[in-house]
Amino acid sequence: MVDSPSSRTQTRLNAGNAEFLRAAAIREYETDGGTIALTFAVDPDSVQDAEGAVLSMIEQLRASPITPEECRAAVRSVVQRDLAVRSDMSGVGRALALATLRNAPGADDAYLARMKALRPEDLVAVARKYLDLKHAVFVEMGPDPFATSVKAADVERRVKEKQGVYEAAYRSGPQATVSQDRERIARVDAPLAAAAAAKSTPAGRGRVVRSVLPGGMRLLTSEDHSVPMVTVGVYLMGGVRYENDNTNGATALLRESLLNSNDPAEKGSTYRQSLSGMGGMVSYQDKDMWACTITLPSDVWRDAAAKMGSMFSHPDLDTVNVDATRISVLDALDKWLQDDEAQRQRLIFPTKYLVSGYRLPGLGSHKTLVSIPHAKIVDWYKTFVVQPNMVVSVFGDVDPALVSPEIEKDFKGVATSPFQPGTVAQEGDFDGFRERWELGAGPNSTVTLAFSGPPAKSPDVPGLYVVASLLSGPKGWMQQFIMTTGGAKGTNAILSQSVDECPLLMTVVVGGPLQEEDMVKLLFRQIKKAALLPLHGDLAPDLVMAKTLAANAFMMGLDSNPTRALQFSRAELFGLGVDYPILLPAKIDGVTSDDLLKIGLKYFQKDQWNRAPYAICETRPGGW
Repeated sequence: MVDSPSSRTQTRLNAGNAEFLRAAAIREYETDGGTIALTFAVDPDSVQDAEGAVLSMIEQLRASPITPEECRAAVRSVVQRDLAVRSDMSGVGRALALATLRNAPGADDAYLARMKALRPEDLVAVARKYLDLKHAVFVEMGPDPFATSVKAADVERRVKEKQGVYEAAYRSGPQATVSQDRERIARVDAPLAAAAAAKSTPAGRGRVVRSVLPGGMRLLTSEDHSVPMVTVGVYLMGGVRYENDNTNGATALLRESLLNSNDPAEKGSTYRQSLSGMGGMVSYQDKDMWACTITLPSDVWRDAAAKMGSMFSHPDLDTVNVDATRISVLDALDKWLQDDEAQRQRLIFPTKYLVSGYRLPGLGSHKTLVSIPHAKIVDWYKTFVVQPNMVVSVFGDVDPALVSPEIEKDFKGVATSPFQPGTVAQEGDFDGFRERWELGAGPNSTVTLAFSGPPAKSPDVPGLYVVASLLSGPKGWMQQFIMTTGGAKGTNAILSQSVDECPLLMTVVVGGPLQEEDMVKLLFRQIKKAALLPLHGDLAPDLVMAKTLAANAFMMGLDSNPTRALQFSRAELFGLGVDYPILLPAKIDGVTSDDLLKIGLKYFQKDQWNRAPYAICETRPGGW
């Protein structure tokens, strides 16, 4: 009725004649029962019309047949949503714990099979049984003038009258076939009984296996049966590093043009639409790389891999699609620039670009997005979308023996030309620092300070993770300062990894510009402590805590197949080795106080700044 993209309410909204503005369903299933809340956002002047629409759809659902297509779409939507929250370790643990509490061993493993056992007549049966206004609460809420004018007695009278009219209308004709409780429960619970009797499936996440396919494409496979989901991702080198003032935004245009291409297997749908209908799709781009990934139920992962192979092999790069994509990318850029909170959260990106000499924004600019020639996008595709520049990762509930032949078949249409991106433009050294500040909305100022770091392959990277933890985290020096003085509203420090530099970035949020200068000084004082303060004696616990936090934080980035696919694929693209994500926490644990002093002298001393410069980006409240 509500949740899936093809649901009745969404179809009504898409048609433009809905009596409501938005619709949502919230379900709460507890061990001794549950509730379902259907919520509709309505214009106060249209409340009575919306009452009729909602009551009509409920009675229709209880009396009229549900088509097999509706049933399949609804089951697919619910499975994708519910399995998505089980894609990480905490989600798997929660599902297992609930199954145990409910005395239903195997319920977490049998979930998918039980959902697939549902039929259209089952949905009508449970709607007739549970969507009964005699066992419901009907609530209308609104602004003060609306709430004052509405009388409970009037609402009750209207609802009863309308419900009676719709019930008589939909119950007067032939009724939909419904399943019987005993038969339906036995059928839906059959997989549960089988799961309880069967031996448990090994759920541990296996090591990542690397192979190189005949065309030069690298394949990473990891078997994980903890939840029936698979992540299929395609990762490529590219991004701002390879762009210049005239081609800034070309990667974003190409990526979105691929997704906006028509899917021949789904008439009238783009790959973005068809892939999003299968699972959770994410398109990603940074300075060094770009990617497209999808996480979906394991029984359809091959269908998704085939679509992604077709998308990368035969995209629509004609002028019509590319020009339409320009409009959508420009619209996304406008929304991003107008979202003050997003600008503050993404302040890391301009700071990182400034400190490393790549001053170009990831999405491009209005000028470049409009002016990049169509031929340049086609040339970008031919340059970057080649098998030697592709890492395909398939992580999850798969049979590893099936993965390699499937990916080789699906991506055989991608060119096998060598990856020759040309000369990467870099700026020379600069003295002092670079600063950029923008006006923002709201009462707060955000300041981000970045120091240029070493290449991703450097042995200094584990130590810089520890430096970031010393500064940030629950026991970090910056956090302790804030807790004792109340001088800021929030702080963070991270190491941003890329190909040839890994800058250390620190962010602090303060109330208004009056504290801004003091907070900038605070950032410099803390980085000076990290550079010069030996962590022996009384300060030794700070080092232990920082290493624990750094290692654990990185490991938490490996707690789901989507994040594991990103980290392992990134390591493969950057030439770090397939074991890099596994070995890094151990390297972090081995960092000593002397290592940190050497790093401080190397990266954070003033006489080094023309080789390891720093940059400051600020977002200040508008009008100051």
